[in-house]
Amino acid sequence: MNTRLRYAPSPTGLQHLGGIRTALFCFLLAKSANGTFILRIEDTDRTRLHPDAIDDLYDVLRWLNITWDEGPDKGGDYGPYIQSDRLDIYHTHVQTLLKRGVAYKSEEERVQEGKSVKGTVIRLKIPTEGSITMTDGIVGDLTFQYDAIPSNPVLIKSDGFPTYHFASVVDDHLMHISHVIRSQEWLSSLPIHWHMYEAFGWKLPQFFHLPLIVGSDGKKLSKRYGSMAASSFRSEGVLPNAIWNFLSLLGWSYDDTSNFFSPEKLLEVFSFQGLNKSQAMYDELKLFSLNGEHIRTLNITEFIEYCEKALGIVLEKGSVLRLRLESIAVELQARCNRFSDVAYHWEYIGYSIADDGGKRFSGLSVCDGLEADILTAMIHIIKEHSELFAGSYENSVTFDEMNHDSQEKSDAIVNLMKAAANELQTKPKTFFMCVQETITGRKKSLPVAHVMIALKKEETIQRLRNRMNNETII
Repeated sequence: MNTRLRYAPSPTGLQHLGGIRTALFCFLLAKSANGTFILRIEDTDRTRLHPDAIDDLYDVLRWLNITWDEGPDKGGDYGPYIQSDRLDIYHTHVQTLLKRGVAYKSEEERVQEGKSVKGTVIRLKIPTEGSITMTDGIVGDLTFQYDAIPSNPVLIKSDGFPTYHFASVVDDHLMHISHVIRSQEWLSSLPIHWHMYEAFGWKLPQFFHLPLIVGSDGKKLSKRYGSMAASSFRSEGVLPNAIWNFLSLLGWSYDDTSNFFSPEKLLEVFSFQGLNKSQAMYDELKLFSLNGEHIRTLNITEFIEYCEKALGIVLEKGSVLRLRLESIAVELQARCNRFSDVAYHWEYIGYSIADDGGKRFSGLSVCDGLEADILTAMIHIIKEHSELFAGSYENSVTFDEMNHDSQEKSDAIVNLMKAAANELQTKPKTFFMCVQETITGRKKSLPVAHVMIALKKEETIQRLRNRMNNETII
């Protein structure tokens, strides 16, 4: 049997983590079995369509490198792949059920624009007594009592469109779907779908219901939560590889210890056997931590390109700002868990006193007393050891050489700063924090020695003097 899995979202909102997890699992399971991954649009709920949903779907899946083999834009042997283009197919198949006496027409009233409107619907007959036992690939054996199943569900609505239940069953059969992967919220619909397959005399696919993704409060995450929209994580600077890694662990495991997976590794090891029903809790800190690990797998050129995208700029090679970023890139990469973090540091790295005379930041008082002595000592260090502040990139050819040179200079500067603190009979921490706040305008920053190397001698001295002389400080 060919392995064929589908992701079939309803375009009623932006893509969220739960939907993307389903898409990822279907994609990985199809590819691990040398099978086919299908994208299908289930747009039969005409009252809830979102105008941007389909564009967002394509954009998010392509950003995440989740590619489909068949779909609305690619075609295939079993199209169309948008349900609103398949109405004739549903109407033909519902006639089969009507002829067999397992479905019936019903004249009913519904409210439309505040008015009661009569129309004809087609319903499926469901027994009212007894029970049915089915097997789910994750949850195991499940028994449903007929009296707990929604009575005689609608197949075709009065507007002529099929319901989700009917259209998905017909499409899954006609598209030869072998495995259906979806969230546990759809478990209650399983007996309804079973009866439809029985009514048609079709073989059921294998069903796998993934655990719900919940927040720390135990409540389900939904695409109605704006912060859970997949596009928001892209804006935050989360890498596609990290999304794969994080979501793969919400309902699947490789072993008891492994947490870090590259896309290549997931394509190699992901399997049906690893699916589990353990609680899938959304942990933002874990996501960003994994993202940091993936960021640190980038080569330095890739990292700088991502930085430029996050900042919305393109830095000309050889320019002052490009050289500053290159000089500080390794330190930045080592501490960055999201590319949105880059903007925080760029405010002091990508700035020059000459831009506005030192008015970018304010809030630090004019130095006097010990602080003035500290900054005076720092200026003295720079003048006496100007070769350490020349910029490690000036005589370097490769990033490795640059980083080695920068680290050696940073170590030397740190030792000089400690010695100066000792001469002033103050704690090194006090000395370093005074210099750091003066140079960066931040209580938290990249290591100040590396920052001064990136800024070079002239800019560093200007920032030190600016604080000593002006009320507006950077």
